[in-house]
Amino acid sequence: MKNKSLLKVLAIVAVALIVCYMLINGIINNRSRTSAAKLESELTVTDASDTVKLIYTNLSGTLSFEKEDKKWYCLEYPDWPIVQSHISSIISSAENIVAIRALNEYESLEEFGLENPDFSVELIDKNSNSTVVYLGITRSACYAMAEGNDRVFVIGADLISEVVNGIQDIVKYDNFPTVTEKRITSITVEIGGKSYAIVKNRTEYDGESELKEGQEKESISDIIYVIDYEWQIDGVKQSSVNVNNAATAWKYLTYVPFDKCISYVATDDKMQAYGLAEPYATLTMTYMSVDGDIISTKLDIGNVTSDGEYYYAELDDNGSIVITDFDIINQIMNSTSHGAIVDGKHL
Repeated sequence: MKNKSLLKVLAIVAVALIVCYMLINGIINNRSRTSAAKLESELTVTDASDTVKLIYTNLSGTLSFEKEDKKWYCLEYPDWPIVQSHISSIISSAENIVAIRALNEYESLEEFGLENPDFSVELIDKNSNSTVVYLGITRSACYAMAEGNDRVFVIGADLISEVVNGIQDIVKYDNFPTVTEKRITSITVEIGGKSYAIVKNRTEYDGESELKEGQEKESISDIIYVIDYEWQIDGVKQSSVNVNNAATAWKYLTYVPFDKCISYVATDDKMQAYGLAEPYATLTMTYMSVDGDIISTKLDIGNVTSDGEYYYAELDDNGSIVITDFDIINQIMNSTSHGAIVDGKHL
């Protein structure tokens, strides 16, 4: 699994380098582009509007998609909601393959990555007509060859850059709320049987009173508030709060990215395997909505990924496993605990 992930990363990097190479060498430009249909008819695919099924293969395996009631579904993962624009983009790229030139003479398909191709796209139309295109990558170019034909074409990188994506890259999943620092009202971290919290107290400013030490003014929706912070351990207010820690926690809470969805409908076994059956830590953020309501969102933190760059996580008990940035989560936990949690370890 790790090797497949590495190969996928290398493939993505290769595609990016190829695009740069082509641009630098003037291979891709509006004047030199010739549609596949005009260059050689064997690369022409079905009209995208007639396509009812898409199958593509990459280093992660094969994914099949069917259209039902104008919506695309993945047959291998029927319960996973798919980003519809991704499927439309693949079909559009397949329909409009940019064939830069044809290679009439060559020694072996292996030199183009087409001997046993890792990448392919199949489009099936409403009349069950099928078009299959095999794709290859080298250090300097992308290649295509239609099924049943030994003609090889140098093509643009558009299509292959789409089909390198696995199911985790195209599933539509919930994200951590994006809010401004002003609207965050508290953060609580539960870890190792203890609870740490920073709470923002907010009262409407009367326009006359002088601010006390540790207080400041904040304006939301034309209303001026007086705010201060308090630090709690196991729900008990502590004698002092480090305002810098509060500022750090608030800053990182405005951007908690989910890199990808590992499993949209995770089984109990998967939750156990990724450390989410009994989470290592739980982060709970409350914030004020635009309408003034206080909303709470919870993020359970599980194991660290093998590369040490992410945590496995679950948002609001929704049953999906995502990965989120290791450093950002650690910054939130460290600042909220006032140093009791460092680099993800409860001291």
